[in-house]
Amino acid sequence: NVVLSFASAGEFAINWVDVANSLTGAGPIIRAVGADTNIDLKLTPKGTGAISVAEATNYETNVTEDDDIPNKKFCDDTYAQLHDTINAQTGTTYILVLTDDGKLVTMDNVSANTLTIPLNSSVAFPTGTRIDIIMKGAGVTTVTGDTGVTVNGVSAGGATIDGQFKGVTIRKAATDTWFMIGAHGTVA
Repeated sequence: NVVLSFASAGEFAINWVDVANSLTGAGPIIRAVGADTNIDLKLTPKGTGAISVAEATNYETNVTEDDDIPNKKFCDDTYAQLHDTINAQTGTTYILVLTDDGKLVTMDNVSANTLTIPLNSSVAFPTGTRIDIIMKGAGVTTVTGDTGVTVNGVSAGGATIDGQFKGVTIRKAATDTWFMIGAHGTVA
């Protein structure tokens, strides 16, 4: 049952908004109606006002990054992607794997240890891959590219991390080309 309709016979509007009530167990409806087949329903605040939805627990499931108003689920999902998963390594050698993309790799060993960036032919990380690396243990961590991998930002293909609890970020720029930024010191 339509409770309120924002349209009248004398207006030029082709599309309008209805507010309708529902049966028991369902909530009222605010809907776009009119002659057009596909009608957006836009909520626009005035000035610096905000649009808020109180106590929402269910969210739109088909949100895309180009939505005008990202809803809570989109924001929650995006926020979750910002939290790095930790890949804790305790050995003296580690070769990156595809699932390290976007992760934090910690190297925790009292002895010197090496993290190797593999050739693209072994592990095809997508261009733009970001991996953070922290020297968690007392053993010096060396980050190096496998033979044929260029690591820009250092000379000779790799470098040690400056000290315990310090780190570097590596970014893939091209097929076998990476950048290393952060707390790196001595060339490997």
